[in-house]
Amino acid sequence: MPGVPDFFRYLSPSPHAECWGVAVTAGGAYRSPAGRPYPPRGHPADHQFTWEQGRVLGAFQMLFLVEGEGRFESREAGLQPLAAGQVLLLFPHTWHRYEPTSDVGWREFWIEMRGPVLPRLQKEGLIDPASPVRACTDVSIGSTLFERILRSVRDDSPRSTPLAGAWALELLAQLFGTPTEETGGSPIAQAIARAERLLEAQLAKPPPLEDFARELGLGYSYFRREFKRTTGLSPGQYVRRLRLERARRLLGASALPIKVIAEQLGFSSEFHFSAAFKQQFHVAPAHWRNAARRAPR
Repeated sequence: MPGVPDFFRYLSPSPHAECWGVAVTAGGAYRSPAGRPYPPRGHPADHQFTWEQGRVLGAFQMLFLVEGEGRFESREAGLQPLAAGQVLLLFPHTWHRYEPTSDVGWREFWIEMRGPVLPRLQKEGLIDPASPVRACTDVSIGSTLFERILRSVRDDSPRSTPLAGAWALELLAQLFGTPTEETGGSPIAQAIARAERLLEAQLAKPPPLEDFARELGLGYSYFRREFKRTTGLSPGQYVRRLRLERARRLLGASALPIKVIAEQLGFSSEFHFSAAFKQQFHVAPAHWRNAARRAPR
């Protein structure tokens, strides 16, 4: 943050901030010159640490290494180097430690985050304590988002603001929402992405994925297992969910009879469609349409 002195600030939790999914509850900027002891003093006792002892936090943190280099270690990720342009995601209840290289130093931005979205991202495997370091592919975007958040932390009210949380979520999406080179470019990841596109395009008569897997030289059992691991659903469940979501849109936006919608989406009968719709959305298709399209009085 050019022209802005080092600072840190801890905010009072807002009663509504976490309703937005992510709340930024602290943040700071700090330059650690070569040879200076790290970390700096003055933080609350539950945030202080030494390299010898490490620490365990009660919230998530993101640390952006603007300049310099250092090292990081946790039980899940092991010991690994840190370099300028990388972002380190720290997980609650997870022992860790980090520090700049003594003869180089570094410049860091950091924020602390809480909210229900973060544990859900971890539960779904989208963020993982075993892979906490990401390279910021567009440093200018990363710097801009961090600067916005830090200005909000430094200058705004003593409570966390929804806008800072939204920027933090955008940061997470930029860093962890795109598959890494190791996973996103693998043959099985490409095959699953292609299968998702094919299934969505051919809902009424989806291609047999056994043949699809065979064309790619993959065993169907392996392909099915990886498809479920990636999407959370088996191929059959995935098709069923796509069909029902599209059916709900057609019910709300068109005057097509329910029987025609069922036929267009590949259901064997109107009865089977209605049963599947009610199981998924807990209401019959006709009742859902009537309620959704009822004009206000």
